[in-house]
Amino acid sequence: MKKIKILIFALIIIIVILAITLLISMNLNSKNDSGIPDPEETSNEVYVEKTFQNLNIKTDYFIVKNCISSYYNAINGMYEDYTQNKEENIKYYQNSVYNMLGKDYIENFNISTNNLYNKYSKIGESKLILDKISYYDISESLTMYLVEGYQIEYTNNRNADVKLMLILDYGNRTYSVFPWEYVEKYKIDEYKQGDNINLNLSISQIEKNENNTFTYKNYTGEDMAKEYFEIYKFKALYLPEKAYEDLEEEYRNKRFGSLENYKNYIKEIYSEMYTLTIQSYIVNNNEDTTQYVCQDQYSNLYIFDAKTLLNYKVTLDTYTLEQEKFTTEYTKANDQKKVMMNIDKFFQMINAKDYTAAYNVLADSFKNNYFKTEAAFKQYMKQRVYSYNDVTYQVFSDEVSGVYQYRLLLTDRTNKNNTTEFNIVMKLNGGTDFEMSFEV
Repeated sequence: MKKIKILIFALIIIIVILAITLLISMNLNSKNDSGIPDPEETSNEVYVEKTFQNLNIKTDYFIVKNCISSYYNAINGMYEDYTQNKEENIKYYQNSVYNMLGKDYIENFNISTNNLYNKYSKIGESKLILDKISYYDISESLTMYLVEGYQIEYTNNRNADVKLMLILDYGNRTYSVFPWEYVEKYKIDEYKQGDNINLNLSISQIEKNENNTFTYKNYTGEDMAKEYFEIYKFKALYLPEKAYEDLEEEYRNKRFGSLENYKNYIKEIYSEMYTLTIQSYIVNNNEDTTQYVCQDQYSNLYIFDAKTLLNYKVTLDTYTLEQEKFTTEYTKANDQKKVMMNIDKFFQMINAKDYTAAYNVLADSFKNNYFKTEAAFKQYMKQRVYSYNDVTYQVFSDEVSGVYQYRLLLTDRTNKNNTTEFNIVMKLNGGTDFEMSFEV
């Protein structure tokens, strides 16, 4: 009897093991039927389940930009009007473009060096501006980037949208470009940031050729500060609507009030903007943002507050929105220092061509006597002072309680030999408020 019980128990164990084995087998077959590749059967297939993220690494940003620049330079090379060896040069650039394209794109869209002319058109002399980069890691060495931006063709004053997918192979230091039609066909752009991505890519590495390699370089805060400035500068000149959108909302509403006012401001400084360059910068690492404060050769400020590399807002001065640091220093200052700080603020406005703000700090009685309109004030100041002024404080006097006079020497920042005197009368009110007039 005991032997029979043992045999029955052993038989039950065997049946359970067989059942578990069958279930595992059925489950594996079910996964394969659903389209998930079996590593033993499709070793070149990569199954991805990641999420898009905003790019926040300077080195990767510049690598992406350099790869895209090389791609567009090669496209332009196909259309150059060569005086010698024309066919050889055109063939070289056709091969270059072809070598940069992703194999999946070439195969799915029947691309050859002979039909590239049907796919591309020449881009004039231009500035590449990248406005949005999202990415996800395909594997330890492969990363996909969705890139959007603009080619600003400043020679003929027109702009072309940039929309590409780029895959970087960090192991081989190679890359492949996928035009947006590939992205649209496979609906890659429909994945939003934070969505899970389930995508089968027939790629495990990008083989090296003579046109699809990139190099590493250490990029600093200075590189990024200059890049932010260049982006703002070219947007302001050629895409003012986009530059206006990049301004911090409260700031732009108070400083400009409307897109039309911003465009008028750009017209005011249009010719000067071409020559503007960054002379100094500082980087402030805050809790939620990284702040890049840039200053050009005329001491104009450009402040970029970045949550991620291309998710940032811009302000152009420190007086439109009162700064806590200014308020703290002002509160502790004696009256002479307060007057100097207010004069400095006034000439920041004048140098920035912000005549509205400068007009608003004038005493009402002074405006009624001399400048009944902002336009009259603007016209006078353009003749009376320089485009960019350095202020030297000379003689300070207390006329009556709460009213002060300061004799200044203004120096033309573009020509140090030009100087002129400027006398200011100022009344200090409560808080940081003041009103002023000057000798006309």
